[in-house]
Amino acid sequence: MPQTSQTPLSVSEFSGCDKLSAESRRLFADVHTRAFQSSEWWEHFQQHGLAGGDRLRVFVAEGGPGHAPVALFPVIFSRLHAAHPRARVLHFLGSEGMPYEPILAPDCDDAGDAVESLIGFLRNSPRPYDVLRFSPLDSDSPILGRLLHALHAHRFRVQVYQIQDDRYETTAGHSSADYLAARPKSLRERLGSTGRMLFASGRASFALVREPSDVDVAWPDCERLLVEADETTTEVFDYLPRLLRIAANAGVLRLGLIALDGEPAAMQLWVIAGNVAHCLRIVQSPRISELPLDDVLTERIVPFLIDDDRVVELDFGYIVEQFAADWAPRTRRRLGVIAFNAGTRRGFKGAMRHIVLPRLLALPRRVWRKLRAHA
Repeated sequence: MPQTSQTPLSVSEFSGCDKLSAESRRLFADVHTRAFQSSEWWEHFQQHGLAGGDRLRVFVAEGGPGHAPVALFPVIFSRLHAAHPRARVLHFLGSEGMPYEPILAPDCDDAGDAVESLIGFLRNSPRPYDVLRFSPLDSDSPILGRLLHALHAHRFRVQVYQIQDDRYETTAGHSSADYLAARPKSLRERLGSTGRMLFASGRASFALVREPSDVDVAWPDCERLLVEADETTTEVFDYLPRLLRIAANAGVLRLGLIALDGEPAAMQLWVIAGNVAHCLRIVQSPRISELPLDDVLTERIVPFLIDDDRVVELDFGYIVEQFAADWAPRTRRRLGVIAFNAGTRRGFKGAMRHIVLPRLLALPRRVWRKLRAHA
């Protein structure tokens, strides 16, 4: 049976998407428009995206007339988190690097009350959790302030840290020709020489996979590239191929492939959600690392995203190479939050280890700097 809090909004906890009521399940977004908040996406993640020993939990905030569901909070429960040995950890993790947000009812435009009610429920639960993690979070999101306020109000010990910036470029009102013309001169020259030569000679070929019937044909080439790039995690065999099928069935898959001399050489996986194109994977075969095929493939795929799909933004995610600066010069600050429940033994130990001890170790340096500044 789910447990229910006495907070302004009642909160219930369920062990997975399949345990939710039909009314709660209706809060999931339409996979065709917001794929990362759809039931298809989260059910797939529950089956194939979790690390060994982890489990999916879903918290439901309810209130208002008829005690209707207001918000869903999918979250990963773990007792095997490397940074928190043996602790009961809840990780509110955004899908595929997206900022974490609760899934709201259509008539709810403010998640603040649901966030504060959830934190109160977690703090007062009969079997409390030791550590709460939230990542990534948009530094400009109003949810962040409500979250931090609730955590401090309920006596959690809080640590905020910066995550690698998200890289993007806006494309609203522009054509792909405009976008490509605005790229650095060095990139355009490289594309004009290398790309033109490869395709003019017949060595290179490009394919864009969108239809469900084409996914099974394209997957062996993707799998080979992932194995060659040494990305041989379980996603190669379980998570990623099913992800492609979900996106293709929803009409939001844009999978670009380049073959060189008849062999798979590079791939880019894009998913369109909320009129934004999100780049989820960029892989190039290490056999031909001397060729800028990641740039060549981007040049081939962006006309479909900008001119055909009319996306307003290209979101490249967390990429630090020069590639990202060339294609996505804009950055967004991303933060993570860790909250330790000082009312539990492991939560208290975690707060001492991650917050108190580092501050004590840094104290002599801070005192020395102040003394030097006043000398």
